Amino acid sequence: MTESQLKAYDEPLMVRELNGEVVLTGPGALAAALTPEAAEKTARLMLVAADQALEFRSSGKSPDGVHASQLSPRD
Repeated sequence: MTESQLKAYDEPLMVRELNGEVVLTGPGALAAALTPEAAEKTARLMLVAADQALEFRSSGKSPDGVHASQLSPRD
């Protein structure tokens, strides 16, 4: 499956702390557990990506091709 084939859900993930880990659950059987450090970095990367996606949407550009930005934990 490529990134362009992923379904975008319009409901947020459930996030909770469990035994010192951050647990994410959501639609489409999504489930993950992260260390606090990984969760904090992921949260920052998600905010940046969300800002980019909102900016792309508001630009009025037609999604005729694939537009993708990749953010990595090293950014």
